[in-house]
Amino acid sequence: MTDHEQRDAEILRRREEGVPYREIGQQFGISHGRVRQIVSRFERMQKWGVCSESLRAIIRSSNDIEKLWPRDFIFDALQLQGRPRLSVKRFMKNRNLTEASLKDLMDFLIADTINLPFNRLEAMPAYRQKDVGVKTYSALVDHLSGLDLGEAFNKEWAKRLRNLMHHLLVSGQYIPLLLRKYA
Repeated sequence: MTDHEQRDAEILRRREEGVPYREIGQQFGISHGRVRQIVSRFERMQKWGVCSESLRAIIRSSNDIEKLWPRDFIFDALQLQGRPRLSVKRFMKNRNLTEASLKDLMDFLIADTINLPFNRLEAMPAYRQKDVGVKTYSALVDHLSGLDLGEAFNKEWAKRLRNLMHHLLVSGQYIPLLLRKYA
């Protein structure tokens, strides 16, 4: 946990105790307006998390990795943020997709089959997109790996991830720190 995350957690704890914004701000050397922003962001994230979980429950109940979902539904269900969200948006825009399946997302990140000799762009198609680097790619793969999107998705994703890690190891390719836990 970073210093800011620890600070924000303490700010939220103090606010839940009923401490006024101004007093919290003085304690942490920030304005009461900044305290209000931190608390507000946390509340929005909590609401978003509840909404996203209900959308993921709909995806899980379908248990169909080829079912098409509206673009915004996918973004909200997966809680994609920042550069990963922008990268997936660009991927969908470049292919004129207004709907996408979980299989489309998997195909974007990890190819269904990976052959030797190992070719990074064939195995990890997302790298073909100019805004996807190691950090963004790793964040997307790790994020999807932490979501339960139904038995069909979980099984296929685990297979693809296992194949990718195997080929990265066999070919002596660099495995990003965030993904080493899957090797």
